[in-house]
Amino acid sequence: MVSSRFFLASAAATAFLATSIVGQTCSRIPDVDFQGNDITSTTQANPANCCQDCVATPGCQVYNWDNGVCYLKSAQGPRVSAPGTVSGVLSTGPTPKPSPTTPGTCSVLKDVDLDGADIKSTSQAKAENCCADCQATPGCKAYNWFDGVCYLKSAQGNKSPLPGAVSGVLSSQPVSTPAPTPVPTPKPTPVPTPKPTAGPTPKPTPSPTPSPTVAPTPTCSRIRKSWDALNADEKETFVSAIELAMDKGMYQKFVFIHQELMSNREAHNSCVFLFWHRKYLLAFENMLRSFGPKYECLTLPYWDYAQNYATMQNTPSARRCRSIEACSPVTIGLGGSTQGTTSRSTFFGETYPNNRCVTARPVNHMCVNAGSRDCAKCVPRGNWANTPMFADMGIANIRKQVLSARNIRTVSDNIEMSPHNIMHGTLAGPMANPMVSPMDPIFFMHHNMIDLLHTIFYHCNVEPSGSLSDAQQRTDDRVFEGCTTNNNERVGATSTLRMRLADSGRVIEVADDPLVGKFFQGLPTQYYKLTDVRSLGYAFELKGLLGDLYNKCDGSRESTERLESVSVDDGKLDNIVQPIVLDENKNVLAFEDAVIAQAQVQGLSLDEAHDEIRKMNIMLQENCLPGSVEDFTPAFKAMWHINGTSPSFALLQAIQSGADPIRIENWQDILAKFFDGCRGDT
Repeated sequence: MVSSRFFLASAAATAFLATSIVGQTCSRIPDVDFQGNDITSTTQANPANCCQDCVATPGCQVYNWDNGVCYLKSAQGPRVSAPGTVSGVLSTGPTPKPSPTTPGTCSVLKDVDLDGADIKSTSQAKAENCCADCQATPGCKAYNWFDGVCYLKSAQGNKSPLPGAVSGVLSSQPVSTPAPTPVPTPKPTPVPTPKPTAGPTPKPTPSPTPSPTVAPTPTCSRIRKSWDALNADEKETFVSAIELAMDKGMYQKFVFIHQELMSNREAHNSCVFLFWHRKYLLAFENMLRSFGPKYECLTLPYWDYAQNYATMQNTPSARRCRSIEACSPVTIGLGGSTQGTTSRSTFFGETYPNNRCVTARPVNHMCVNAGSRDCAKCVPRGNWANTPMFADMGIANIRKQVLSARNIRTVSDNIEMSPHNIMHGTLAGPMANPMVSPMDPIFFMHHNMIDLLHTIFYHCNVEPSGSLSDAQQRTDDRVFEGCTTNNNERVGATSTLRMRLADSGRVIEVADDPLVGKFFQGLPTQYYKLTDVRSLGYAFELKGLLGDLYNKCDGSRESTERLESVSVDDGKLDNIVQPIVLDENKNVLAFEDAVIAQAQVQGLSLDEAHDEIRKMNIMLQENCLPGSVEDFTPAFKAMWHINGTSPSFALLQAIQSGADPIRIENWQDILAKFFDGCRGDT
């Protein structure tokens, strides 16, 4: 990635440039930092604006601007080379008389956003017209203009850099003091003048300080639902939140976090995979909820591909959807893969010249450098409209990956391989890149599904033991199990989670980032404290086959009537299971009951029966449904450091070779009975 800060540095023609700020100037020194003596920091997209911040800060004599942050300092420390930064030293000049404030005007802040407190929005081609709209709107105190829209606000909020934006704060109307009425002065009577008695000067009566206005705490429960469970308004709110995050440059920061090398190595192919991404998603959700009242109840949707797969699998062949895009509404909701053209633009240091760069909402708001005029306004994607669904999406595979082991380390490895890795590889484009895949919003829907699978494991394996003490949580291998990461570092339950941000060549702790650091505040920093989503303030709504898995934990064969009961709400934050109502889900459960019944006749255990169900689904996919069971590509294996083959492909080979044949007698007849007459063997 080439950041705008490097263009600033290369454009500097002289070593010192003077900037006049209200009677004082700052000498401007490119590519230099003065170490130490920091007082505070402010956010400014333009380094020239640091001078005014220094003037307004008591004791400030020096500043250094780096990547949108002004570091204000009390003195010049050691001078060091810092390409791309800009320093300034305050010098005193004549102080002019202040200009009187024009009644009802707005002070203007360029390249700055004011967070939250939105009242309404108006359309204005010019930013200066927002001031009049604010004056005309009761309760309006500030505004932010961006891309032809005035966002009117009830309070100023926190400043954050947003290139191309213009914010304004409404100046108070000055209170005019009436001229005193002259009183006739009587002629003095000549009397001896006594010495004056000094009377006490009364203290002025202070004006009452108004109580601060506290933003109301959202009353909505933080329950994450599947995309398919959202109504039209909820979907629109989420899409517009993604657009705002991209416009503000906040979304891009989360790509930089995932791209930071040591953080990425810790987060993948290791025992902390599930936990690292859980914190990452929660901070991302915090960010989306920060955009004002419209968004304060937003939660991340998850991609319920188990449901999408079941619907495809149980639809008659003539009417069956035949691609991920046609079968999964979330892919269309996030822009699909058919609108746009190829692009040779660079995206976070990567190019995708052979992929269509999608220009539909919300990804038409993507700029690597937010607000830049040199912007592709698109995200590359694979050809989802011609990519079939695959067996790893199905509930039989998910059950095996989530519930076949009792310790979290094994289950984390299982889930990371499938469905996690195979989904990334199948979607192709940036999603197949382990570093920059979050540039596509579908990443967050996919990983929220992974978070839900972790939740199912916790419910089925940890909760039955009751409430664990803090010491038990740190040592129980169902909660957390340590390992050595790809950084060759040992991590344990109490290890500090590494999450850093690399932007413009400078690596910082994510909590220190001036734009998105606040969204990580208050989140756990130790891995074992990220095990139960309810302790983090959110929960899931589960429907259909995922709800069935959450209820049964594959421990018994239960009737459909039992599965259609809804969890009782006792007033506490908890996961919610909705009743099974769709015919395709009832058909899947009836098919599984038939296989389990036959397995019992043959003397097979319940776990063995579930293994046979998975094999039969593999053969159904291979011989009856669109697409086939495939391995990871060699390029994907190399990039993701994968040894061996994908689990479903390995199982298909074992079935076909006779190494692990299907043991259910007359299995083809059972498949044909439940799946449109297809026997699965040809």
